[in-house]
Amino acid sequence: NPSIHGARPYANRHLLDGALDTDQNAFAIAVTPPLESVQEFRIITSLPSAEFPQGGGGVVNIVTRSGGRDFHGSGFEFFRNEVTDARNFFDAPSLPRPIVRRNQFGGSLSGPLPLPRSFFFATYEGLRDKSAKSSLSIVPDAALRSGDFRGGNPIFDPLNLDLSTGLRRPFAGNVIPAARIDSIASRFLGLFQPLPNNPGATSNYLDATPILNTDDNLSGRIDHEFPNHNRLFGRYTFNGERGTVAGFFPLLPSSQRLRAQQAALGYTAAQASWINEIRFSFTRFRVFSVPQSAFKNNIAKELGINGLADDPFSYGLPFFLVTNFNLRTDDPVLPQVQRDNLWHLSESLAWNRGRHVLKAGFQWARFRMDYRLSRLDRGRLIFTGAYSAQLAASVPSGDPFADFLLGLPQRTERNVGPSQADLLQNSLAGFVQDDWRVHPRLTLNFGLRYEYVSPFREERGRLLNLDYSGLPAPPKLVPAARPVEPDRNDFAPRAGLALRLPRMPGPIGEVVFRAGYGLYYSPEIATETYDLIRNGVRNESNQADGVRPILTLRDPFPQSATTGLPGYFGIDPRVRTPYVQQWAAGFQREIAGRGVLELVYIGAKGTHLGRFRNFNTPLHVVTGENLPPRPGDITTLRPFPALGPIVQRQHIANSIYHSLEARVERRFTGGLFLLASFVWSKSIDDADTPLPGQFGSFGAQDERNLRLERGLSFHDVGRRLSGGVVYRLPSRQSWRG
Repeated sequence: NPSIHGARPYANRHLLDGALDTDQNAFAIAVTPPLESVQEFRIITSLPSAEFPQGGGGVVNIVTRSGGRDFHGSGFEFFRNEVTDARNFFDAPSLPRPIVRRNQFGGSLSGPLPLPRSFFFATYEGLRDKSAKSSLSIVPDAALRSGDFRGGNPIFDPLNLDLSTGLRRPFAGNVIPAARIDSIASRFLGLFQPLPNNPGATSNYLDATPILNTDDNLSGRIDHEFPNHNRLFGRYTFNGERGTVAGFFPLLPSSQRLRAQQAALGYTAAQASWINEIRFSFTRFRVFSVPQSAFKNNIAKELGINGLADDPFSYGLPFFLVTNFNLRTDDPVLPQVQRDNLWHLSESLAWNRGRHVLKAGFQWARFRMDYRLSRLDRGRLIFTGAYSAQLAASVPSGDPFADFLLGLPQRTERNVGPSQADLLQNSLAGFVQDDWRVHPRLTLNFGLRYEYVSPFREERGRLLNLDYSGLPAPPKLVPAARPVEPDRNDFAPRAGLALRLPRMPGPIGEVVFRAGYGLYYSPEIATETYDLIRNGVRNESNQADGVRPILTLRDPFPQSATTGLPGYFGIDPRVRTPYVQQWAAGFQREIAGRGVLELVYIGAKGTHLGRFRNFNTPLHVVTGENLPPRPGDITTLRPFPALGPIVQRQHIANSIYHSLEARVERRFTGGLFLLASFVWSKSIDDADTPLPGQFGSFGAQDERNLRLERGLSFHDVGRRLSGGVVYRLPSRQSWRG
């Protein structure tokens, strides 16, 4: 999702034939119509009217084609191959070009049905894609893999102490003997870790693992026109994607299956002064993404790693985090499963009354999401170089990869337990709006929308939230049927005007002034609530002191009550619904009767936006003490030493956006059309997301002073220039002429 006018990327909404086509988890498009089925689309980037749902960013409204009285058909094929491509900047001249084999094909057929005044339109679109993107990484060479660290930092033996000094003795020649290299590390390197293929460069490994995609998309629509000119349509759209997703190195390819389906019905009744539209739709969205070894080989067990869950769904490699190299791993957030069901009903009535065009309606939606997002199911083992470094050394020593060869991580993390959630949510909205033509030169627009989005609830009552009522005692996990209180105050007014100024003498032509204001509620993404299911999952975090080897590759999660600290997620039960206010003002004028020049200012302010806080830190923010940084062990300095990290969600973030936009359209004789636009903008906020790690966000630099977080947004683009040219080829008659 793109960010539109400073709003967060998930503040956009998608409509398909008036049906809600937005995945209510991440608010991305749910079903993508085949290109041949699109009759028209409109992207409303500012000030959507009250009839449109939410849309604090923008609204994408797509209308599909219907058939006609005559039969029509089309077919197409697009083909790409790396033979015709130039090398990109990162490609090594000594290696073959990255593979690009892309076939996109399809066709459509439309026409009348045997039933009178009934028509059909059907289309299919396929994709067969094998393509790769180059990425550069750093991997250990053959010498380092054999234990030879000559030329690097001195490395020391953590199991060989000089009793007279209490210090570690160095490895002879700065080489780890073959007998001391951990068998699991050796086996992993031989089976999964590539050697450098770009020698002599700082980034010595170029990866171009191709993705493999097989996509099949189809859509069918039937329209029937009644004798009184009322219309009924039904449409079914299907997206099927399956393939191998190759993430950027060091991630191993994963298997992904996606299926999205939408069935929609619409009925339109109209008379001379009014039109009534009813839409009903059902959308089903499923994503199934797992490591390639899932349900096949228990790789971790075959390597000799003990203590990991024996779940075929999660078979794969643990995440070996070596801070100076990239080691192959399966994606630590897999497996991931999402199954959504979305029912949507809308009704609207518009009628003309003199100078007024009035419109009113309601929308209802029911959303169910069965979701599982894994986080470190196979564990993360962090190697820092502490065990191959000299104790109390005054000069640099040790190497993280040496620790890996010795099989000695300093920190291990994992989640243990089921993380499946079955979330339910209902929403109801109503709106009224009035387009009032006060004068032939002046039109006013007024609208009011009310929205109620219920808090998520978990079907089996497995949500657990944090209760801080006993502070300064540690927070308690309590069952939360509805983790947040309902917000029933979401009234969203809209207003606008369009004024055609008196024609001025000279070449200026017609000038129209437009201005408006709107308020748009945009609920936060479902992960805020989903993470509460993870409070029932054991979040283990084992930290060794770097002196005595406690954690090993063979036994990274020892069954010791002294090493594991549970971490939790919480959400403030009194959070308000986030909203965005937009305002705009601008001028539009004709250019020589064949073009338009537009200059507009657009502003937006986000309020009650979601953010996450790190609560269980030595700063004691959660207890209100706001202590300064001080030396000591991080665990004992925490307000709750028996707990690990606590991520708390609050809706207290804000954003502000200002932009000046210029756009010109010019239609020339001979079939040439020019469009160009320039945007000069700035987006500022004090939080980018409520999800740790998303957009590179790892929390506030100082939880005691959140004002320090105010700065340019992650999605800020200061200047953007874009343009396009369309040329219509001359007709057959003109070629003859």
